[in-house]
Amino acid sequence: MAGVIEIVEKEFSTHLSSKRFYILFFIIYFLSLGVAYTTIPNIMNGLTRVGDKAIFLKMFTTAPSDVGISLLQFFSIFGPILGFILTFDAINSEISEGTLHVSLSQPIHRDSLVNGKFLAGVLAIAVFLTVSVFSIVGIGLSAFKMPLPLGELLRIGTFWGLSIVYFALWASLGLLFSIMIRRPSTSALASVAVWLFFSIFIYMFGGVMGRLGISRTILMRLSPPFLYTQASSIILAPKLRFVGPVTMEELIGMVPNPLSFLESLSIIWPQVVSIIAGMLILFLISYWLFMKREIRPT
Repeated sequence: MAGVIEIVEKEFSTHLSSKRFYILFFIIYFLSLGVAYTTIPNIMNGLTRVGDKAIFLKMFTTAPSDVGISLLQFFSIFGPILGFILTFDAINSEISEGTLHVSLSQPIHRDSLVNGKFLAGVLAIAVFLTVSVFSIVGIGLSAFKMPLPLGELLRIGTFWGLSIVYFALWASLGLLFSIMIRRPSTSALASVAVWLFFSIFIYMFGGVMGRLGISRTILMRLSPPFLYTQASSIILAPKLRFVGPVTMEELIGMVPNPLSFLESLSIIWPQVVSIIAGMLILFLISYWLFMKREIRPT
């Protein structure tokens, strides 16, 4: 795969110099910081009243009453936009501008181009999440005046890695549409349509299925935001033990102690594997379509 590093460097520098990326970056970044700030009074009240623990993790899972959305939900809903905005025009824009065949005429392999574009998008996502998560933790350190426990650091680091994979799944979707659809505007619209369906409309369909007496579990497990929220909730809330409905028999005799990190990880393993598999499947389809595509000078 000669030329992958060069493609990644070129595309990553393009992302960092893109006004579109910076606008979306700062919108999501400052909104997430705003949500983090509004959670602090609620967490402090719980700390003084009941001696609540895992306070740094609660910054990601607490939904302030005046905002109505937690940081986890915020990332789940708006993270996909940052994912596919980096790749929806990765291929078709070069075809429209007539520069793709010029890139492929260089001493690089064709697969290096698609791999480099995808990896550059993932790298940009990693930079955004690193800045956001470190800033949120910094706010907590300043507000709570206490060090970050190692166990919470491990869970936050796992959430950071899971978020990268989740955002990368949507980046692979944008890459797929950029290969399948010739016009960048149409591929962006297709990405938004898929995002809206899995973020909003799928819950409506699930409600209809529930009223008809049909289990909605299978349908909801097809939704990446649903899987991501389930997995992140377990990893960020050590006392959570289930990701689905719980029977009374399962609750009887249960000791309400926090789970260890490995125990929480064992619960969310199916969701994590599903998100990784979805990302890989979408990327492999994109890879296959691009390798089979005939590219001519325009």
